[in-house]
Order: sequence, then structure tokens, then C-alpha cells
Amino acid sequence: MEQPNSVERSIIGMIVTTRGAILSQMTLDPSDYYSKTYEAIHRAALTMYNERRGISQLTLEDELKSSEVRVDPIDIREAAQALPDYDNIEVLENIVSESATRRRLKAVFQGAEQAIGSPVDIGDTVEETQLRMQDAVAGSKGPKVSFLADDVDEIIAALDEVHDYPKTPWPDLDKIIGGLRPGNVYVVGARPGVGKSVLGMQFAQAMEKNGAVPFISLEMGKTEIGKRLIANETEISLSRIDSGNLYDKERAIIAKWRANRIENGRLAILNESLTMSQIKKFVHSVNRRQKISGIVIDYLQLINAPSGDRRPRHELIAETSRQAKMLSVDYGVPVILLSQVNRNSTQDDNPPKMSELRESGAIEQDASVVILLHRAISGSDEEAKTTLQVGVAKNRHGTTGSFDLQFKGYYQKAVQ
Repeated sequence: MEQPNSVERSIIGMIVTTRGAILSQMTLDPSDYYSKTYEAIHRAALTMYNERRGISQLTLEDELKSSEVRVDPIDIREAAQALPDYDNIEVLENIVSESATRRRLKAVFQGAEQAIGSPVDIGDTVEETQLRMQDAVAGSKGPKVSFLADDVDEIIAALDEVHDYPKTPWPDLDKIIGGLRPGNVYVVGARPGVGKSVLGMQFAQAMEKNGAVPFISLEMGKTEIGKRLIANETEISLSRIDSGNLYDKERAIIAKWRANRIENGRLAILNESLTMSQIKKFVHSVNRRQKISGIVIDYLQLINAPSGDRRPRHELIAETSRQAKMLSVDYGVPVILLSQVNRNSTQDDNPPKMSELRESGAIEQDASVVILLHRAISGSDEEAKTTLQVGVAKNRHGTTGSFDLQFKGYYQKAVQ
């Protein structure tokens, strides 16, 4: 037998005695009630209120005759006789909502305990538990209603705010996109060998000035990444670094670079074949050590599917793109997401189009900015090989445009 709850009964009583008028002040979701009876009454009252039908004991009783939950008319009458506490309706709503959250959390933990003993991948179990916990803690108590008229002064005041977003390494790009905005995804797409990984590293170096940067490379090992970073920051050519026979002067420069990296370096490099769940755990671990200022993922199409996931590839890419967007929002940082262009476009010497991003639909949708790179990587025209065309094909915050960079492959950098 369901035990009566005095707080829940008081709320129902206020709905009945005000003939539904108090519903305009309430944000409580009916699913938060412990009592299924009171949940059914609240749902019925909401339906009638939204349809502008009169609410009273009799009309509620009549409405509930078709309810899946059997409601005794006595329950409505007893609630109506409860002493109203109109001034504390928000307090009462919070009590009911918090109780519902506790129940949901308990259910999450019970589900996690069962999953731990099953053969399901533990990474997927952790991710699912985290998501369910977030839903439970968020609760179902709706947001406070705010009309635009209530916020218009605050909006106008914000017009005078000057946003100083972190800069990219290239002033021409900053002129177009205004810097790297927190909570945004920046997709950098290119054909193989054009230089997207080089730009990814330079983005990481720029963001590193403001905090730690998880750099997830699914294509290169740590040694290769390290050598490229040395070439970029010391301007010793990559071929010399790879030669294994450095001059004493070069070794001295690298020793100085090493000391600076140990003292100031905030790149956290991960170079394993991973699922998005594992990448998220790595980002979380880095952020616990030192607050992150951005994330770089090189590159989208190499991220693994969870164990046993048999969804089509385009659906997996769409889910991965969505998860990257969630990372940017959850941590309040820009995410640089490198992406391949469809292989059939490699036959075209023209700059790639946004539609040519591999499995492009979801990528285009989730990205705030899409940057497409083009450079000649074959032929006899050496000048063309060192000219990197940068096109901003999508910019949610402003205009699009293009400009050229000088590609210095031997130093692993692109400069204006």
C-alpha cells in the first residue's frame, strides 16, 4: 500500500484549491512524485491547464476516470483539505525533486553493480553510469521560465563586452573566426599529407599558453610527435633530427628546448588506438592534474568503435562527433578535431569542399567552425608545395573566407 506523503499531498492540494492557477509558478515534473497517485493527478491537471479547461475536484475526478493509474476520488478531496502553504511552493517542489534525485541515483548504482558482474566492456559501463548519474543529478525539475523582456537589459549590456578569446598562431585566421571560443568544436579537414597534423600541433601549442592540452594522436607515436615538436620549436629541420647524427650546436639547442619543456610544457600526449569513452577518461585525468585549456584529436576517423558495436561507420562517426561536442561544452574549452577528406576527392586538384569530409553530415552539424586545407603534394611546382591554402568553409559566429600560409614541412609548421 502506497504511503501518503504530506509534502506531495500539500502540492496537489494547492493545485486543486487554486483551480490550477498555481501551475503557472511551478516547474516540478510529475515524474518526480513518489506517489503514482499524485503523479497521475498532477499530469491530469497539467493537461487540463494547458488546454484551458476548468480545474476543480469534480472535473479532475472526471478526467482521471480514463487514467491508466486508478485514482480514488477520496485522495483528491483529502489533498484539497490540506492546509495550503502557497508562499513555500518552491521549497516544497525542491523537497520532492531532491527525493526523486536520490531515488534515481540509487537505481543508477544498483544498475552499475549488476553491470560490473556482466561481460559488458567496463569502459562502456563507466560511461553509461556517468551519463545516467548526470541525468539523475540534473533532475527533472524544469528550468525557471524567463521571457526575453526579463533579460533584455542584460543582453544590451553584453553588447559592450569585449571578448578576448585565445588566439590561433595565424592572425588572418583570427580575423575571420575571432579566436578560439570555449565550448566550440573546430574541424580541420584535409587530404592525406597536406598538413592537418602540423596545424593540429600548432593549435595545441597556442592553447598550451593558457593551460594543459590533451593531444590525442591516433596516427603517430610519442617519439614521432616529439621529434616534430622539436623541429617546430627549435627550427632544426626534421630531417636533421631524424638523421641520428646531430651537430654539437644542434644538441645544445635541443638541451635548452628540453629544459624549457620540462619547466613550461603542458601538452599531455596520448597515442593509442582508443574508443571515445577512453579518450574522455584521458581528458578527465589530465584535467584533474591541471586545468585544461583545449583538446586536440588527430584524427576523427581513426577513433575505434566500442567493443561489440556493430553500427554502420557513418553512425559511429556521428556519435563520435557528438561526443567531441559534449567534451567542448562539459569542459568549456575549444576542441580541435582533425578529419580526413573523402578519398575520392584526392583525384581532384581543387581545394576540398565541406561536403567531402568523410561521413560529413554530423561533422558539419556539430562543428562551430570548419577549416579546409589544400596544398599541392606532387608535381614539379615547388612554390605550390609550400603554399597552404586555408579556407574557413563554416563559421557559426561570423563570416567565411580564405588565406594562404607558407608551409615549412622541414620545421613542421605553417606560418604567415
